[in-house]
Amino acid sequence: MKIQCIIQFVKVMKKKNNFLIVGIFIIIIGIIIGIIPIFIKQNKTKAENKKIDDYIESTSIINTSQSELKSNTNIDTSNINKEEYLLVIEIPKINLRRGVYSLNSKLNSIKYNVQLMKESTMPNLNKSNLVLAAHNGNSKISFFDKLYKLKKDDEVYIYYNGVKYIYKLDKVYDVKKDGDVEVYRDYDKKTLTLITCKRNTKDMQSLFILYLDKSEDY
Repeated sequence: MKIQCIIQFVKVMKKKNNFLIVGIFIIIIGIIIGIIPIFIKQNKTKAENKKIDDYIESTSIINTSQSELKSNTNIDTSNINKEEYLLVIEIPKINLRRGVYSLNSKLNSIKYNVQLMKESTMPNLNKSNLVLAAHNGNSKISFFDKLYKLKKDDEVYIYYNGVKYIYKLDKVYDVKKDGDVEVYRDYDKKTLTLITCKRNTKDMQSLFILYLDKSEDY
């Protein structure tokens, strides 16, 4: 009788150990599955930041004076490699730092990135209006999801051809999403216009109008 009890006890303990091993294995698999997306995201962010740093370094002005730069306002960007950044946008308040491609690039689309709109004029030009658009929401391509946090006079930086353009937010207004957006701005000022869908709506979009405060070489 004692032997049978011992055998039964061993069987029960073995079964419990098997359950324990399976449970530990499931937990480990769950942890791995949870870590992989974080690891992938961190690698993508690291690669993006490296590409931005390379752009800033490669376009930085070393021996060109500001007066020489201003005299060459019509910079030809037609030969820029399609897969290289044309400019970089940085919004410190919402921790956004993103490269933007040229109009001719297949990657210049809100499906992939912050999009440079064809109505844009580059910030080195007089009375320019640089227009950028990106998704709002919770997806990985919702680069403008936190724009709503910006308040009047918050700053947005544009890095372009060796110059850092510092814009300050002037106003925000909403329009219907009907495919036709009118930008209300001071046409005598250099402008940055950011466009995204209005939060918690399906048929409205928000426009953020910023004016150039100053510029400096980088």
